[in-house]
Amino acid sequence: MKWFISLWIFFILIVIIDAKSFKEGAFSQNNKLLVWFSPTDTICKKNGGKIDKKKICDASWDDARRICKKSNARLPTLSEFKGLVSSCFGKNIWLSSDRWDKVSVENKENKNYKKCYQKKGFSNDYYWTYNGSNYWWAMTLHLEIGYGKEAKYSELYVKCVR
Repeated sequence: MKWFISLWIFFILIVIIDAKSFKEGAFSQNNKLLVWFSPTDTICKKNGGKIDKKKICDASWDDARRICKKSNARLPTLSEFKGLVSSCFGKNIWLSSDRWDKVSVENKENKNYKKCYQKKGFSNDYYWTYNGSNYWWAMTLHLEIGYGKEAKYSELYVKCVR
């Protein structure tokens, strides 16, 4: 029994140390612990990305997948991003929805929502998801505007998850 408790403590310490090694950290979503993080500048640049003025990795969808893979992680799914939005009490909306304008204004004006996603290490811009819809398009999410599709060659923010 002692070895089991020791193993649990060791696992918890590894998760805490691992989470602290990334500036964004870990948080629970759908009863599973996800570690969200930005790739390092070196991994970003060596795998086709670039660092923008905000010090965030920008890359095409294919490069973003490679960057996360080299970080021993993957791009987050659209469902995981939707969970992030919901966990901060934001509203998820499809960009072409007839309610899109109203919901995006509500998200933009919700100061608690903005504080929450910023505290988790995100900014109000477009991020790639793991979900590619076909050869040309992949799903994206903007934390204030909503989710939609973007051409895979576009350069958007990269967040990885494990």
